[in-house]
Amino acid sequence: MIYYTTDGRAEYQLEDPAFIYLLFQQGLTNGVAWCNPRTDPDDPEGSLRSVALNPSTKGERDAHILHTVPPEQIQSVVLSLVDKRAQLLQTQGQTLMYTKGLSAGRLLVFYPQEMALDGLLQPETAGLFDGTNTVAWDTWVYAAQGKRKSSDGSYEADLWYVICWIPPEFESLVDRAMTVMPGPWMDWITESDPSLF
Repeated sequence: MIYYTTDGRAEYQLEDPAFIYLLFQQGLTNGVAWCNPRTDPDDPEGSLRSVALNPSTKGERDAHILHTVPPEQIQSVVLSLVDKRAQLLQTQGQTLMYTKGLSAGRLLVFYPQEMALDGLLQPETAGLFDGTNTVAWDTWVYAAQGKRKSSDGSYEADLWYVICWIPPEFESLVDRAMTVMPGPWMDWITESDPSLF
């Protein structure tokens, strides 16, 4: 499966398509189910940082964990959060139905290893991005290592990335983040194969 950024400048390849698709689809489905009722346009900072899903072992409000674990553990951190979210939804009696297509919202890819940890985006996005310039953890749906295709067509070294589902209410805040801090560290993604969603 291959994803392209909206401007076509980067390409993301995921390995083992059948298994990866299943993990991705599960993460996306439970991410949308979890975030939809919690999304509060008046509280971007708090509405999608559920205490129950906080990936930090110390209860920090910022997602420092993506920057302090060895890069090869980023996937484990994200998939553990996805599993916990699915369990919580199940205990709440929610039945998750896999559907094709994003009925609303958009997918965002970001590279934790490439982020500046200066907190510049926190005030610019009303807290949707935290003090490490990481988007709220409730939105995380998948993480993996892959090659990013640069504008000259060459592939860069393997990089760890996280895919997030951004509710429509917060799309403009992500657009603002991309304007304030442009660069290859995050972008909207679209699917190259319509059957993926």
